[in-house]
Amino acid sequence: MPGSARFGLIAWPGDRPRARAGPMWPYSVLVPTLNARLSDLDPRERELAIGRAADALREGGLVVLPTETVYGVFAAANDAAAVAALTEAWEGGPAEASAPRFFWHAGSRDEVTDRVELPTPVARRLIERLAPGPVRFEIEQPGATLGTLRGDLGIAPGVIDNGETLTVRVPDHAVCAEVLERAGVPAVALGLGLAAFAGAGVGASPNIREDAAITPEVVVDDGPTRFGKPSTLVRIALDGKFEVGAGGVLDESAVLGALQRTVLFVCTGNTCRSPMAQAIAQKIIDERAYEGVTTRAESAGVAAGPGVPAASDAVDVLASMGIDLSGHRSQPITRMMIREADVVYTMTPSHAEAVMTMMPDAAEKVFPLDPRGVIEDPIGQGRDVYERTARRLEELIRQRLEELDR
Repeated sequence: MPGSARFGLIAWPGDRPRARAGPMWPYSVLVPTLNARLSDLDPRERELAIGRAADALREGGLVVLPTETVYGVFAAANDAAAVAALTEAWEGGPAEASAPRFFWHAGSRDEVTDRVELPTPVARRLIERLAPGPVRFEIEQPGATLGTLRGDLGIAPGVIDNGETLTVRVPDHAVCAEVLERAGVPAVALGLGLAAFAGAGVGASPNIREDAAITPEVVVDDGPTRFGKPSTLVRIALDGKFEVGAGGVLDESAVLGALQRTVLFVCTGNTCRSPMAQAIAQKIIDERAYEGVTTRAESAGVAAGPGVPAASDAVDVLASMGIDLSGHRSQPITRMMIREADVVYTMTPSHAEAVMTMMPDAAEKVFPLDPRGVIEDPIGQGRDVYERTARRLEELIRQRLEELDR
């Protein structure tokens, strides 16, 4: 495209203007051709490219990296000169003088949750479900927390906060995450389209103007980004109130959907234990004060046939607790149920094994309802056993639901 250059991974030779003085590598060492994408490189060349990008970021250079939304210009947040170079590259600067200049781009969600105050279920849920992902957060924080975070990361005031609000994003892109991890420094970023050296049509591709006064030190081209449009802004207050900005990848309904939680109870035939657990859980949920997160209980069986009513003793015992189980019909567990559940509670280890065999990548959300043992099947053992089972289920479910809100 006229007036712009398309690069694989480059470092400008020393006679080109650059964002910052420092060590430079001839680009011929990095990639065989200027037009190569990261995906075109062999493993050795890719390793070298990722390492050079990480080195440049750590040593104070401006680095263009892909994210799942748009390409960004990254700088070390704890390096005053690098932050100054990124500020200089921002054509027009921030909209408000009092706003944080940049968003901290954390390498993982844990980096955020380990350092940030999230006192409400809503705040915790939004971070848990939307990070990493195409969302940037403005999170209200106590001043002391912001001071500690800045001190731990070595970031000056005003870079990622304004004394009241932290700005942070966790990109969901393997290359970006790898560079950030290997650089080992906190990073801030600016959308490439906002940079003075951006070429025409940037967003999903890393176009850089050849005639720019300054240029990034390294550009990593990993092809078109997944979404090709900016991330969604979500503002979260300390009291749990939140606001969704317009124009990003996710709309307001998608963000609200992140506040809907599904708990799945699993037994064998889905006629005794798991439907009793589902109905008891839903009664507890409905009686609790609404705190912004909606919880829905479901149940299924690992060896269930479809459409079988709940055991009569289960129906009678729950009726004595004010719960109507008469309309329940059994259903076999499916991969879709497991995928859509936030947590899966099983009655025995064999149930957990069956769930994880069906969907191995869901293992991290499969737990025993009773961490100390199994919940035996009461079928055929009479009403007294069903009553004891129901009381035990209620006790355990209250504990598990409280744990989910922590």
